[in-house]
This record gives sequence, structure tokens and C-alpha cells, in this order.
Amino acid sequence: MVVDVNDQWSRRQVTYLLQGCGRQNVSEYHVFRQLLVTSINRYVGYSYQSENARAEAIMGSSPDSESRTNHIVFYDGYCVLCSKSIDFILSRDTLAAFRFASLQSDFAQKILPERGYPIANIKNLSNIVYLRHNDIKIKSDAVLSILWDLGGIYKISCLVYFLPRVVRDFCYDRLAKLRYRIFGRRDACRVPTPQEMSRFLE
Repeated sequence: MVVDVNDQWSRRQVTYLLQGCGRQNVSEYHVFRQLLVTSINRYVGYSYQSENARAEAIMGSSPDSESRTNHIVFYDGYCVLCSKSIDFILSRDTLAAFRFASLQSDFAQKILPERGYPIANIKNLSNIVYLRHNDIKIKSDAVLSILWDLGGIYKISCLVYFLPRVVRDFCYDRLAKLRYRIFGRRDACRVPTPQEMSRFLE
């Protein structure tokens, strides 16, 4: 079977290729792997913005760029679970590619609306926001994109993309609604250590 990796893959193609992998067809396995990586890379480039702005953001930036504004995670600074998630990223971000800012910060109030994310949505502290190469992602898309960008074993999270976004976001919303009750709430935003100061934008 010949598959053009520049075409958007379908469920039928994935099913066929998985069956090929089950028969230990090495050539089809490599085609599937290339197809999957290409498709996920495209999906990770999904933008909250308009189609034109999305194209400019993707075409005008390199995934390997080390700009300080390429990978910014905006989080609820009062949320214990969110703070633990930031610790998780910090401890595994060996390239120091990620930067962080709380949704309560002036930085978030300024930068996100400039990228097309409404102020009203910023005040909804239950939504994690990931600014990736001027591309805004929220909720489950943000979580999965962060894991993908961490690289290594965390790229296996791409398998969750097969679930419809409505299902993924439903699970995210349920956890977000209960996060204070289960994990607790801080009286003030997380304060970075001296070693972490350069990673926090505000």
C-alpha cells in the first residue's frame, strides 16, 4: 500500500496500517509511524485564531526556535494541581523551552488578547492556556500539546488525539471543576524559586 504522507490520514488508513503492523509488516509500520507523526505535528499546530492568522503563525515560525514566547503555559496560580503540573513540566523540560505565567498576571491580560484570546475567557481560571508559536490551545488540546512538546516518552500522548475533542474536554472540565475540592487552593500564586525565576514571565 502506498500512502502519501502529505494527505490527511483517515481511519481506514490507520486501521489498515495497524493491521499491517500486526502482521509485522515492517515497511507498513514505518509508513504508519511517519504518517502519524506528520498528522500529529499538523494537529499540534491547531490555532484558536482565524485561518489566516493560523497559517502565518505556522509558516512564520520554526518548531525548533528558542524564542522565549514560543512555549508559554498560562495557568491558575491559586490551583495546587496546576502548580504541581508546572513542577512536572519544569523537572522534565531538559531544554528549558517552556515559560510560565499565571492567568491572574498582567502579562496574561496583555499578551493573550493580542493573540486573539478574549479577556472574558482569561477570567475562566479553569482553562489552562498554551501559547505555542502564537498558536493558542486550551483545555485538553493544551495538555496534549505540552506533553508532545516535552518529547521522549510523553509523545505517546498523541494516541489520545484519536478521541473526539468533546470527550477529552468533558473529562478535562470535570477535573477542573473539582480541582480545588480535591487538591486544594492556594491563598496566593505560586512563587518561583531563585533557580526558576528566568522561566516565569511574571
